[in-house]
Amino acid sequence: MTFTTLLTPKETQIAIFAIKDYIEENLCKELNLIRVTYPLIVDAESGIN
Repeated sequence: MTFTTLLTPKETQIAIFAIKDYIEENLCKELNLIRVTYPLIVDAESGIN
């Protein structure tokens, strides 16, 4: 039994992005939330950035 993909890697990436965007948009709508984007600010000594 072999596995064959139906989508190219690029098409897969586009499909995943579309699904994530759809879920996020509709979840926000159902929960009456607003998406907020902000820069991540961390202490230089934390080692995270």
